[in-house]
Amino acid sequence: MIGPTFACLIGYQFFNLRRGDRFWYENVDAGFSSSQLRALRSSSSLGRILCDNMDEKNERMPANIFQRPAQRGNPLVLCNHLTPLDLAPWKEYPIKEEVDCLYLGHTYTYGRPAHISPCLTCRCHDEGLLRCQPHLSGCQHPEHDEHCRVVC
Repeated sequence: MIGPTFACLIGYQFFNLRRGDRFWYENVDAGFSSSQLRALRSSSSLGRILCDNMDEKNERMPANIFQRPAQRGNPLVLCNHLTPLDLAPWKEYPIKEEVDCLYLGHTYTYGRPAHISPCLTCRCHDEGLLRCQPHLSGCQHPEHDEHCRVVC
């Protein structure tokens, strides 16, 4: 109903509106990660979201929810035939708690190296676990230290 010049102007205007809208889901400012955007683009449609929120699970929905259902162009399909939205990119992983380590009655600060003996240096990691590395340079008198006896 409009000419090619006016159609180009309208298309360009909508392009600029979308690019300038900070709430448009594809813009960097919207806050979606690249994996979240991939999940949104690969998901089926608004129809599947409506299906997921309906009581009846054997319902039918138009393939394109924004058009009238029709036998040829927009048939009714079962809800389970529509691709669901993958919500895994939105999963929040728990933050590991910084817990001090306890070993032989001594408390060691999280993340700091601890010299357990002349032959053993450890670091306190997640969940209160010590991860240790032996040092052969401290093996001058292995009989005086239980760690040095094992290491040397």
